[in-house]
Parts: sequence; C-alpha cells; structure tokens
Amino acid sequence: MSFPNPEHHQYYSPQYPQFPQEQIQFPQHSPPFPEHSAPQFPQDSAPQFPQHIVPQFPQPTAPHYEQHAMPHQQAQYPDNASHYAPQNTSWYPVYNGANPFVKLSFSNRTMVNTSITVNGTPLYKISTVDTVGAITNIKDARTCALISTINRRTLHPDSVAFAQRYGGRVLKVKEWLVKSVEGTKWSIQTGGTTLTFLWDISNRLLVYQDSNTEPVAWFDPATPSQSFSFHIKNGMENIWDLAMTAVIYIVHKRLLTDKFFVVNDASGSHQAQWALFQLMAN
Repeated sequence: MSFPNPEHHQYYSPQYPQFPQEQIQFPQHSPPFPEHSAPQFPQDSAPQFPQHIVPQFPQPTAPHYEQHAMPHQQAQYPDNASHYAPQNTSWYPVYNGANPFVKLSFSNRTMVNTSITVNGTPLYKISTVDTVGAITNIKDARTCALISTINRRTLHPDSVAFAQRYGGRVLKVKEWLVKSVEGTKWSIQTGGTTLTFLWDISNRLLVYQDSNTEPVAWFDPATPSQSFSFHIKNGMENIWDLAMTAVIYIVHKRLLTDKFFVVNDASGSHQAQWALFQLMAN
C-alpha cells in the first residue's frame, strides 16, 4: 500500500481539516482611546510672574556718633573707635545697630600698671609708682592730665579724688562707691543718675544705669588668650572717668582675693571662691 507523497500532492488530513489561508480575519488591536485623544493643555499655561520682583531693602548705614566732652577737657576720641555688641553669651541682651558699645582694652592683666586703648589708640594710663603700691593714678594717655587718684590704705578708709569732680576733694571710697548691705553690688550717685555695679556668675562686672534692666557696660575678665576689656555704651563718654575708676577699684579688690579670676575660672570651686570674695571685698 502506498501513500501519497506530500512533496507532490496536496495532503489533507481527515482529522485536521485545512482551511484556506487568510480565511479567518482577526480584528487588529486598536488603542483604547482615539489617537491624540489625551487632553491638550495650552502651551505656557503656567502662571507667569514678573521678572526681578525681589524685595529691595535699604542698605545699612553706619550710625553717626557725636563727640562728647569729658569733664576735665574737650576730649577728641578716635574716629575709628571699634564698636562691639555682645555675642555668643546667653545673658547678653540683644542690641541692634542703634546701640553700639565701645570696647576698651587693657594692655596688661593688672589694675595698677596698664594702658587702656580703643582700637589700638591709647586712651587711659594707669600707674602705681609709690613703693607701697597703694596710690594709683588714672591719667588721660593723650594729654597726661590727671583724671582720678585711688589711695588704698590699711589703717584708714580707702580714698578717691577726681581732678575735675567734687571740687577736687578727697572722698572716702565707701561714701562715694556705696556697697550694698549684702555686699554684692556697689552704686554711685552723680548728676542725678545712679550707676550700679554687680558681679554675675560668669565673673563679669555688669554696670546698670538708674532703673534700666539691661547693662549699659560690662567688664570682661582676662582669658588665657586675651587681657581684660571693658565695654561701655556709646554716648556715655561724660561718665567714663567715673565708671573706669570704679571698675579699677572693684576689680583690683577682686584680684587680691580670687587668684582664679584672672583666667575667668568657671569650675565647680567658683561658689567657694565667690563666698570668700563676698566676705573679704571692701
């Protein structure tokens, strides 16, 4: 029995019928949406803002400072005096550019023989030349005019005298610089104003005027990298001699009783040193 040769005859299987090609047409897949049916937004529909609408702030201008005359002469203060505002200290109040401070720097870490400068310009000269080391003169470094004299005595009360104040009379320090009952602050009354000096826990001597709740000046103790400095609010030059004399007297007493004060010690022993100072300070 022979079978047809599939190479020469069309072969039809009874089990699998052959259908002519292209007899069944399947629909072509069409996109779910008509072409270009996606919503079209107009070009450049994003809101347009005017160019260069940047708020313009006025340029800062340096404040103008008037010259003030000290009681003993017509003082000429350096025009380039450096002004500082307190920084990086929690107790410092926040001052703006309208309330600058002048920084007075001590050349030596002592209250008896040193120069005080403003931006490198000598302003005061402190000298103690007697053999006992009890009499300290504060002079104007530019004119050598005497401003005040402090006399520390052993058997008698300490005294102070100003060349151009109080008629040049010699005053007892305890009557001029009145110490509070608790012994933690001192006050001076002059010309209808009161200056109050007190120490804070950071070894800074703060100066307040009248009933102000913010200091108008403060004294920074020395650190391993710099000497003493005194910062005072600009515009108060007429009381610089009073404030500086009081600061020199109070700080010198502190230095005699607290040797750690010179490096601004803030260790745990500070409370004991502070208690000793309160007992011994004059």
